[in-house]
Amino acid sequence: MPKNDKRKFQGSNQQILGLNREFAVGDRICKRTLGGGLSLPNTPALKGAKHGVVVTREQKAIRSKRSKAGVSYRWHCEVQWDGSERTEWVDEQRLIHEDELSKFTGDY
Repeated sequence: MPKNDKRKFQGSNQQILGLNREFAVGDRICKRTLGGGLSLPNTPALKGAKHGVVVTREQKAIRSKRSKAGVSYRWHCEVQWDGSERTEWVDEQRLIHEDELSKFTGDY
């Protein structure tokens, strides 16, 4: 593999796993949980992924020190979680499609 091709995969497994990061209203999604990885006594157990439906999508301005304008725009989804009456705004980078959850190991 040429040197430049390796850079495309650096820091991301999106291309390797063939993930679809385009969400639409009505899609079934899961929230990727933050991995614990520690199996020490008296530490909380890992929570499973939350499942829900995308209600709306919106680009929100997030404060950024590196950006010249001082903000960067990121897509957020308003999600109705299963078993909850309220909706929650979640950054799209934290979400995956429900049918793609099986591509991940126990880390998510």
